[in-house]
Amino acid sequence: MLPRFKKAREIADWMDSRDYPLVACYENQIEGYSRAAFLSDLRQLPAAILAKHLVDWREITISRCFKGLKRLPLINEVKEVLKALAERLNTLPIELDAQAIGNALYGLQSMDAKNEAVQAVLCALADKITASSASLNAQEIGNALYGLQNMDARSEAVQAVLRALADKITASSAMLSAQAIGNALYGLQNMGARSEAVQAVLRALADKITTSSARLDAQAIGNALYGLQNMDARSEAVQMVLQALAAKITTSSASLDAQAIGNALYGLQNMDARSEAVQAVLRALADKITVSSANLNGQAIGNALYGLQNMDARSEAVQAVLWTLANKITVSSASLNAQEIGNALYGLQNMDAQNEAVQAVLWALANKITTSSARLNAQDIGNALYGLQNMGNFRALPALIKHLTNKYPADFSYEKTPLEWQMAVASYLTIAYQTQNVNLRALISQHLKRLFPTCSTNQPNEIIKQIETMFINKLKLTHVKNSQIDLHHLDYLSASLLLNKGLKETTGVNAIIFGAGSHSKSAHQHKMRDIVVNYCQTNHIATKEWEKGRVKLDALTQPSNSSIWRSPGFVSNLNVKAPAFNPRTKASN
Repeated sequence: MLPRFKKAREIADWMDSRDYPLVACYENQIEGYSRAAFLSDLRQLPAAILAKHLVDWREITISRCFKGLKRLPLINEVKEVLKALAERLNTLPIELDAQAIGNALYGLQSMDAKNEAVQAVLCALADKITASSASLNAQEIGNALYGLQNMDARSEAVQAVLRALADKITASSAMLSAQAIGNALYGLQNMGARSEAVQAVLRALADKITTSSARLDAQAIGNALYGLQNMDARSEAVQMVLQALAAKITTSSASLDAQAIGNALYGLQNMDARSEAVQAVLRALADKITVSSANLNGQAIGNALYGLQNMDARSEAVQAVLWTLANKITVSSASLNAQEIGNALYGLQNMDAQNEAVQAVLWALANKITTSSARLNAQDIGNALYGLQNMGNFRALPALIKHLTNKYPADFSYEKTPLEWQMAVASYLTIAYQTQNVNLRALISQHLKRLFPTCSTNQPNEIIKQIETMFINKLKLTHVKNSQIDLHHLDYLSASLLLNKGLKETTGVNAIIFGAGSHSKSAHQHKMRDIVVNYCQTNHIATKEWEKGRVKLDALTQPSNSSIWRSPGFVSNLNVKAPAFNPRTKASN
C-alpha cells in the first residue's frame, strides 16, 4: 500500500529509490511486491503529488520524481503521474538548478511526445529551463538530451525544450566529456534535422565537440553516430557535427568493438556520401575498422551494411568502408540470422556490382549466407532482394539467389499474402529487366512462378512478362480507387512500378496520395514524394496543390511509348530508397 506521505521529499524518496526502482517494481523484481500491487499504488500517486498539505516542494524534489520514472513504459498509470507532476511543476515558484534540469529530462527516456501528458511535462519543463539562470555542466547536458531518445521533434513541446537546451548548451562553459558527447547525440536518435530547434542543438553541440579535449572511446563513437540515424547531411548543422566527430574519431586511440562498428555505421543510414562531412566520417571509420581486432557478430554485420543504404560506391570513402567490412565479414565466425541477412543486403541498394569493393562485400556475404541455417520470412527476402536490385550483372548473383531460395519458407505465395511479398516481387522484376544473364532470368522466372502459381506459361521471358502484368493489376485493384492513386502500404519499388507501368492505360486519375510511404519514419517523408515527382516530370503531367501528402493532377494522359520504368536505385539524384525496416537494435548506454 502506498505510504501516507507527510512531506514532498518522501514522495521523491519513494519514486527515486535506489533499493526499489520503479521499473524494478513494474517488472516484478521486488520480492513480496507484485506488479498488481505496484500499479495499485501508482494509481494513488497523482493524488498524493497534488495534495495541498505538501508545501515543501523544491527543485531537487520534483526533479527526483521525474528521474524515478526512467525506463517505465508509458502506461495509463504513468500518464496520470506525469499529468500530476506537470500540474505541480507549473504551480511551483521555483527555479530549476542544473542538476534538476538534467535529472528531470533524464527520467523521460522511455516516453514519446505524442501523448498529451508527456507534452504537458515538456511544456512545463521548457518554461522552467528558459527561466533558469543555471549553467549546465557536461553530465547535465548529456543527461538532458539523453532523456529525449524516444521522442521526435514534430511537436511544439519537444521543440520548446530543444530551443531552451540549445541556449543553455551555448551559454555553458563546460567542456564535454566523451560520455556526454555520446549521450547527448544518442538522445536525438528519433529526430530529423529539418526543424530549427534540432539544428540549434546540433550547432551548439558541434561547437562543444570541436572545443572538447576529450578522446572518444568506442562506446562514445558508436552512440554519437547512432543518434544521427534519422538525419540526412543536407543541413549545415548536421555537417558541422559530422566534421567535429570525424576529427574526434581520427584522433581517438580507441579500438572499436563489434557493437561500436555496427552502431556507428547504422547511424548514417539517411545520409548519402556526396558531402565532404560524410566522407570524412567514413574515412575515419574505415581506418578504425581496419585496425580493430573485433570479430564482427551477425548484428554488427547487418547494422553496418544497413547504414550504407543511401550511398553509392563511387566515392573512395565508401569504397574504403566496403573493403574493410568485406575483410571483417570474411574472417568473422558469426552465423547470420534471417534478419541480419536481409539487413546486410538491403544496405547495398544504391550500389552496383561493377565496383570491386561492392563485389568483395557480395562474395563475403554469399559465403555467410551459404553457411547460415536461417529460414527467411517474406520481409527478410524482400529486404535482401531489394538490396540486390542493381546487381543484375554480378556473375555470382544466380548462385547467391539460389542460396537465398534455399532459405525460403516451404509454402509461400504472393496471392495468399500480397502485402508481405510485394517488395520481393518488385525486386525480382527489377533485377530481371536489368540483367543480361539468361540463367539469372530463368532462375527468377522459376521463383516468380512459385509466388504466382496461376501463371499459365513456362517460357522464362513470358513468365516474367505475365507475372508483371498480374502483379500490376493486383496493385491497381488495391491502390487505384475513386479517381485517386493511394500509395500507402507500398514499398518504393512497387510504387514506382505501379505509376510508371500500371497507369499507361488508365485515365481519369486526378490525384496521387503519397503520404510518407509504407512504414516510413518522419525522416523519410520526402522519399515517396520523390517517386511521384519523378513520375510526373518524366510523363509531362501538370500538377497543382502539393500539400499534406497529396498532389492534384491537371490531367493524366497516356505516357509516351518512350517512357520507361526505372527502378528507384537508378534515380540517384533523388536519393530514393525503400521504406525503413527497424532492425531491432539499441546502442549501449
